[in-house]
Amino acid sequence: MHPLTVFGTGSDAGKTTLVMALCRIFSRQGLRVAPFKAQNVSNNSAVTRDGLEIARAQYLQAQAAGVEASHLFNPVLLKSQGSSSVQVIVNGQVYRNQSVAGYYADIDDLKHQVAQSFQTLLAQYDLVIAEGAGSPVELNLLEQDLSNTFIATTFESKNILVADIERGGVFAAIYGTLALLSPALRANLIGVVINKFRGDRKFFADGRTIIEQRFGLPVLGVLPFQPLNIDMEDSQSLLNYQQRFGAIKIRIAVIAYPGLSNFNDLDPLMADPELEVELIHAFRPLEHFDMVLLPGSKTVIRDLKWL
Repeated sequence: MHPLTVFGTGSDAGKTTLVMALCRIFSRQGLRVAPFKAQNVSNNSAVTRDGLEIARAQYLQAQAAGVEASHLFNPVLLKSQGSSSVQVIVNGQVYRNQSVAGYYADIDDLKHQVAQSFQTLLAQYDLVIAEGAGSPVELNLLEQDLSNTFIATTFESKNILVADIERGGVFAAIYGTLALLSPALRANLIGVVINKFRGDRKFFADGRTIIEQRFGLPVLGVLPFQPLNIDMEDSQSLLNYQQRFGAIKIRIAVIAYPGLSNFNDLDPLMADPELEVELIHAFRPLEHFDMVLLPGSKTVIRDLKWL
């Protein structure tokens, strides 16, 4: 069976959630499914049973697929350390701390690691569903793009594009992505999923027709907006987190310094309808809060200076 790759028209379009859903759907159909993301950039990680580190997104996707999480699902994890420096984790273990430029200089070695992991999964599972990163048409980064073009081209995956309609400009985003994709990737694009649609989906009937007739791209589905609040992968996801309030009893200020990490530590607080959690990104009075919380940091000294 051909592997699948889920592209997005941009960051936070819904790639992670769609891969998670597809993992569950195909698993329920009796297939043994593995999630995959070649390179994830996130300070939120999880530890596999054998003590190796992967991004939380792939950990949760493994749960959706009903399989044990493996370092093979996320062979390269980058953790920002500020000042153009990253901690590089390869196959679940810290590889080195280096500059972004140094990381790109090693990209060919990392491509080998990524391809090896993907090939192993193809041999072990009925279906591998790869998650892209950001957009697949960042033209200045195509040679370094492990998660999108490298995987989809090397393994000739069938590709799905997910587009975020909530932001507006969904037709331009889809058309622009199609126009900039290489002919090979465009030929393997099987359709688009419209994500985060608010209201009655019958009002998008004309939109579906435009995409299918003018762009020549099947619309595989229109997904409603739902504040799922699944573990937050990055700062963009954190901004989109929506609390459901009841009778608020305690107000908590979370100081969101630049190196904020392990956002999932906040999940139990944000899930409690009696707690109002507000992220504080800049100086402001905090008198009306009952509690001020200093969360985890990946760059402690830098964040102390910021405070």
